[in-house]
Amino acid sequence: MEPTPTPALTHSLVGLLPGAPDEGSGPDLGFLGHDNRAAWLVVAVLLLLWLLSRVTRRRHALHRVPVRRNPVSPEELGRLVFEAIRNQDLPEYRGLFLIGKEAREILGEGAPSYLDEISPERLRSVLADLHGQLPAHAVFQGIEPHGSEGWTLLVRMKDEVVLSLPIGTTVKIGAMIRLLKPAKPPTGTKKKR
Repeated sequence: MEPTPTPALTHSLVGLLPGAPDEGSGPDLGFLGHDNRAAWLVVAVLLLLWLLSRVTRRRHALHRVPVRRNPVSPEELGRLVFEAIRNQDLPEYRGLFLIGKEAREILGEGAPSYLDEISPERLRSVLADLHGQLPAHAVFQGIEPHGSEGWTLLVRMKDEVVLSLPIGTTVKIGAMIRLLKPAKPPTGTKKKR
């Protein structure tokens, strides 16, 4: 004897067939059918794609190639150096120095040793020293010459005291100004202005 299907089993099996009526489950929503499983699946896929795009965007932001700035005046160079120090942005700071081609044009045979002197490790240490001397709420005030082609960054603190930070020597390449050598940062000097 064959088992007879119960009405509940028959009803659930009929509900799986395409186009089969399902009483009491609400209006037919077209491609979604009578239940919202397909809609939830679409929403889940869209959420996963959105999450994947956020992770990819964050990964690209971490490995960005900085746009190299080309300061044409000492004031502009000072602002860029101040910004790099404040943000501890090594790629930005390193971009303000001579690069290979420029170093060969200016220094000739001394370019390889120069490029070794301004290695990322050395510039990271100089940047950390300068950042350590910069007060928390300092504001860029200006830049002034110091010695033979050396420059000093002037930053104003909250109490109107101006701090002088030596940033190094510069060289002009066409219309651009580049840092040549970083200064050994002594402790900054403070003066009232």
